[in-house]
Amino acid sequence: MSVIAKETKINEIKKTLTDFMNIIPNVALKKNNFEVIALLCEKINEEVGLFNKHKIDKKDLFIEIYCNFYNLTDEEKATLSKNIDYIINQKIVKDLSYLGAFFLKLWGIIKSKK
Repeated sequence: MSVIAKETKINEIKKTLTDFMNIIPNVALKKNNFEVIALLCEKINEEVGLFNKHKIDKKDLFIEIYCNFYNLTDEEKATLSKNIDYIINQKIVKDLSYLGAFFLKLWGIIKSKK
């Protein structure tokens, strides 16, 4: 696995996630909003992909993106990390199953041909 390929993929994902955060209405006022945290977790799962062939640390990526939008103290980062763990453990955001990912991809192809 090329280091350059991994860094390029991470930069692409960061840009996509930043663009996603920018379209959330009043994002600057939603620093501790659980829904925003869950949405960003879900978007990271989508962008990193099912197989995560570049071995990207999703939590580190989340915290980096979130810190770009909000000035977080170390204590807030620790709380955010716990919130992410809670979201994942409670299956509020689920990783796509292989079969589910296949059908989503297939549906996207079918929809794009219309």
